Amino acid sequence: AEDGIRDSVASRGLGDVYKRLLRQVYFRQRNYYFKNERYTASLKELNLKDRPIESVPWPPKIMVTPSGWEAELIGEDRSMYIRKDGKVWVN
Repeated sequence: AEDGIRDSVASRGLGDVYKRLLRQVYFRQRNYYFKNERYTASLKELNLKDRPIESVPWPPKIMVTPSGWEAELIGEDRSMYIRKDGKVWVN
């Protein structure tokens, strides 16, 4: 899986890679919620501590919110976010 992400950096650009990495956070949070009936801001509990590839900012910042959770990857010139419902946006 990580080789596929690495290949994406070379062929697509970082925006698509950030989105794929944030989707990993989404699926890990969803699975964590099914097991524990709550969300977590812990990278360790989500098994997301290790940087998947060198060229991306890691780790994401994860915040538990009243409505669920949000995660942010902070890049050099912008940040990309994902939230509980899977919505991804750039700021």
